[in-house]
Amino acid sequence: MKLHQLPDHFWTDTQQDALERERINTVSRDFRRVVNSRNDPHRFYALSLYPKESYVRNHIGWWNQDSGARFIDGLYSLLIHQVSAKCCTNYRRTIHKDRQIVSLVFVEHYSKETKKLVAPHIHATLAVHDQWIEKFEECFLRNLCRDHFAVRPDLFTGATAVRWDQQIRSTRLEPLSTTADQYRWIGYSSKQFDTEKGQGSSALYSGSTRKKNTVLEEMVA
Repeated sequence: MKLHQLPDHFWTDTQQDALERERINTVSRDFRRVVNSRNDPHRFYALSLYPKESYVRNHIGWWNQDSGARFIDGLYSLLIHQVSAKCCTNYRRTIHKDRQIVSLVFVEHYSKETKKLVAPHIHATLAVHDQWIEKFEECFLRNLCRDHFAVRPDLFTGATAVRWDQQIRSTRLEPLSTTADQYRWIGYSSKQFDTEKGQGSSALYSGSTRKKNTVLEEMVA
């Protein structure tokens, strides 16, 4: 994902567009650095994860955003672990390090439309190694009426499946076919991160291992 791959008409010359371009490049810097350091091609996807509001209200705490962020982060890690294990049973081994799914994750707490508090949810950008594409996509089912996918109902089993059904309302996966799509999605998914007030949270995942997005810490320091 590199700027020179964007079409000439993607960015205009307005000051607002220039500032938005700078913001997107900044928040995605660590993510792009990891992906670009690999020699093999990857495909990119947009993934959203929405919990059930009733579960958040009854078990997490509606007004406790820190607990909400930890809750949805845990579910995201669970999902990426399960998907990664389907792609490669021993995906955590060092020999598979450069094939692990890389994801840039943002947690949101407010509706973009109404600005009101909603259940914490995740918007993520995933980079999937070409060798894992087929097995990765097998973990999702295509919505026949729309051009997106959702997690397969049988992806989890046993107690984990029960937990998933109790806590998750919906998931949505879409391919990001072009570099312009990737930049637009990262711009959308990071909108609620307030660089002045330090609101919102973000992380960089390699496989199911969560790492701090150091760029964002610099922005709010």
